[in-house]
Amino acid sequence: MRRCAEGLLVRGVTAAEAGRVREGLALIREAFDQTSVGLTLVSLEGEFFLVNRAFCELSGFSREELVGKSCCLVSRPEDVELDKASRKLVYSVTLSTDTADFAVGKYELPDAAKARIDELVTRVKADGQNVFFEIEGHTDSTGPKELNDKLGLQRAEAAMRYLRDQHQIPLFKISVISYGADKPVAPNKTKADRAQNRRIVINVLS
Repeated sequence: MRRCAEGLLVRGVTAAEAGRVREGLALIREAFDQTSVGLTLVSLEGEFFLVNRAFCELSGFSREELVGKSCCLVSRPEDVELDKASRKLVYSVTLSTDTADFAVGKYELPDAAKARIDELVTRVKADGQNVFFEIEGHTDSTGPKELNDKLGLQRAEAAMRYLRDQHQIPLFKISVISYGADKPVAPNKTKADRAQNRRIVINVLS
């Protein structure tokens, strides 16, 4: 068994054959990167695996910013706001102290939050509309901005994965965005205030 380019494992081949595989992969990789059309490869988890130069130029993100991250990250905050303005808000659900009650630094969905999402999807499917899910992740003001932005994204992505895995909502109908601590609904002065700010907002747009 020989290991070739891109970590590919090939069984039962000679060194010469493995070399030809490496050469072929190198040519494919070069063509992938040099084409003027924006191209990406996305993993089963919805994360960028490969991105080419043209896609980076189109999206405004570098390879380092994209690889290993959710494919929904190509939506910048200003683009999300513009898209929202062009769509009609059908439903909006907030998962915070009553259903999610996220602890500081946590993003996993509790059962009560999952049940609330189940109710939302049932309602949407009953209406039969062609909709788009916009998921916002929010935090309290505890911790540095970089950490809060990451945690907000993790919360939004937790809801995205649940919609995909449990309800088969395709990823192209979902966007995620982290606002971190930038959009509080309470002043962050008390424990109860901060609990309200640790939340996920799911907007259903038509």
